Amino acid sequence: MVKKLGTLLGEEEKAEMLARHSDKIDRYTEETLKGIKKKNILFLTGANAERVIAMGSYFSTAIDKVANNIAVFKQIDSLSYAPYYKNEQLFLWEPEVVVFSSVVNKDILYSDSLVNRLKPIKNGTSLRIPHYLYENMGFPPGSADLYGRLWLLDALYKENITFNFEDEVAEFKRLWY
Repeated sequence: MVKKLGTLLGEEEKAEMLARHSDKIDRYTEETLKGIKKKNILFLTGANAERVIAMGSYFSTAIDKVANNIAVFKQIDSLSYAPYYKNEQLFLWEPEVVVFSSVVNKDILYSDSLVNRLKPIKNGTSLRIPHYLYENMGFPPGSADLYGRLWLLDALYKENITFNFEDEVAEFKRLWY
């Protein structure tokens, strides 16, 4: 895709460089996940954490590549990338890790909400994605997918990563932005 776009824009050299970088992040993903069990995660969003990024949706690309996105719905439409869930479903999914988007109201994270009764919240295995990254991951896949994967790999599998996160983020920003 990047190479085709580069050809259309007359930027073949830049496109080749970006395609190589994308391939490198694919290799990092494979190397990090080799021989380990992917973690079961839920990615909650919405002001009150009332929505979840659904597995297989257009917006779950980075999540689905690095973890078991357990927010499975029988049917989602293209507009329901983050459908509302039923309260009891939160407990039936049994996530190992809960990732909160940056748009979730911080008060929800510390209140006596239903969300805070999940084991990962009680056990301290929840993550809050940085705002600047959510803004990138919260839109259709592309370079944001790569950026999100780097963050998720580092956050979920720090002991297994085969790259220096800070160096890769710096290179990513230099190349893509």
